[in-house]
Amino acid sequence: MEHKIWLVEGFCPVDGYHCLMPVEYEPLQQEGVAQEYYKSRMGCRHALQGMCQQEEECHFFRAAPPVLDKNAPWHE
Repeated sequence: MEHKIWLVEGFCPVDGYHCLMPVEYEPLQQEGVAQEYYKSRMGCRHALQGMCQQEEECHFFRAAPPVLDKNAPWHE
């Protein structure tokens, strides 16, 4: 299962600067082919390390679309 990364721009209070933050999406597959991707979790270093105090209320995660199609402009 291949996850995709969507970038959301804004100010991170944990890092203390304006940046692009990665949000991970998981594929919904039909007959082995991903048609849509569903927002699953933050992909930033703080969230991945379990050290983000803002994870429950992360404005980057909230700002990311809940569902994106396979042709969205993904970050590679």
